[in-house]
Amino acid sequence: MQHVFIVVRQEQDDAEKFWRVEVVAAEDVPPFGPPLPDLFDNANDLSEFILNKRK
Repeated sequence: MQHVFIVVRQEQDDAEKFWRVEVVAAEDVPPFGPPLPDLFDNANDLSEFILNKRK
């Protein structure tokens, strides 16, 4: 069984909010794409990305 987790953390710099995205996978999971952006500064873009990723 292959396990991949997407970790999303909200961060704030002064008055700006952004979301950091990281992917964690078991050692036996082969590399896969497409490459993920590591930061989102718009909640709608993040939501759209996650909802499209699950298809």
